[in-house]
Amino acid sequence: MAEKHAIPVLLVLESVVLSVSSSRVPPRTLLKPPIEVSVYSSFQILTPIQYAETFLGRKLIVETRYTAVVYLKEKATGQFFRVMESTITFMHIIEPHRELQNIVNKPANELPHEIVEQLIGVTLQNAIPMLVTLLEKHMVPVVLPISIRIECQQSGQGRREEQ
Repeated sequence: MAEKHAIPVLLVLESVVLSVSSSRVPPRTLLKPPIEVSVYSSFQILTPIQYAETFLGRKLIVETRYTAVVYLKEKATGQFFRVMESTITFMHIIEPHRELQNIVNKPANELPHEIVEQLIGVTLQNAIPMLVTLLEKHMVPVVLPISIRIECQQSGQGRREEQ
């Protein structure tokens, strides 16, 4: 019988925001209701999972980037208008354990799909509240829940949609 490999679980101890960049495109046209809000997102793994000294001791770290571009669509005309773009970079501190040893220092495109999915999940868990705050700050109309489409750019390992 073939040996079944367990999916390594990332125990993320802390997620630190490294940078936030957000810009609002000034409106050039007065939109007529009803208006639809669309958020297109991308996720990127910036560094390999690696050991580093952190404020929590020697742990594994990985940096990820979440980018969201917000469009407003005038339903009557079907025209899209880009209104905001935000990029948030995180450093995730992960508890090291034996099952993760084979993915340390591997490039993002060689990480198992399950690990990429977990990194997407933890990044979204931290990024979505920040995105909602940025939308409010920039006075972009938003109706919750936000549908966010994620594309794994660097790893090329599929797409995922979050509500």
